Amino acid sequence: METIVLISVLTTLGVVTLVGALVVMFKKLNNKVDQQEVDRITDTLNRDLNDVALDLRKHIEEVENTNSIERDQLASNIDSRCDKLYDLISNNTKIKK
Repeated sequence: METIVLISVLTTLGVVTLVGALVVMFKKLNNKVDQQEVDRITDTLNRDLNDVALDLRKHIEEVENTNSIERDQLASNIDSRCDKLYDLISNNTKIKK
């Protein structure tokens, strides 16, 4: 019976010592990490990401504008060609009558 109590007490002391050592280790590691440095790096990455997103939006707008202009020019060219074809057909029909 005394052996079981002795083993229980020693086991409990071992577990408490292990948990205490882990707590001390995490506190020391946490103190070694400079939170200001982590915040600075995070802010820098966020700014860079925002800059890339802004550049991407500008490029997309430029491409959309270019596509719109080219689409309008193409519609104008098609309309002009259709008018010329209509005139040619009308003239040929008048000549044959």
